[in-house]
Amino acid sequence: MKNQVLGLLVLGMLITPLPGKATQNIKNNKEGSTHEKIQNKDKFIYTLFRDINEFRRTHGLKPLYYSRLYTEIAEDHSQDMALRHSLDHKGFKRRFVLAQSYHCVENIAWNYPTPAQLLSGWKHSPLHRKNMLDSNLSAAGIGMSSAYVTFFACK
Repeated sequence: MKNQVLGLLVLGMLITPLPGKATQNIKNNKEGSTHEKIQNKDKFIYTLFRDINEFRRTHGLKPLYYSRLYTEIAEDHSQDMALRHSLDHKGFKRRFVLAQSYHCVENIAWNYPTPAQLLSGWKHSPLHRKNMLDSNLSAAGIGMSSAYVTFFACK
C-alpha cells in the first residue's frame, strides 16, 4: 500500500512533559502481544515527537511541549480514522474548539512503518513542513491507531 499524508493549517494549551500514555482498545493478534504493541506504539510516538522537535530546533525554533489534551484529541482522531478506514481531517473544527486555542495545525498520515519515514514524508510536503515549522506553536500531541497517525499542535 502506498504511503499517504494530508495536512491542514487553520487559525488556534494545556502543557505537561513527553508522551508515554498507554493506549486502550488494542487487541491481541498473531503479530504480537497487546503489551508489545503498546510499547511499539509508545516508542513510535515518542520518537516522532522527539524528531519533530529536533527538526524545529535545526530551523531555530523552540521545541513543542507535550500536551495531554492535544494527545487525547489526536488519539481520538486517529481512532476515528482507523474505524472508518479513511485518511481525512473530518471534525477538525471540533478538535479546534476542544483545544481552546485560536491557532492550531494538524498533520495526518497513514501506513508509515517508521517515525523517520513519516517525518521524511512530512518534511517533503510543503504544507506539512509549514505546519511543523510554525513558529506560533507551543504545544503538541500525537495520536496513533492502527496505521493512522495524527499530529495536532496549537499556540
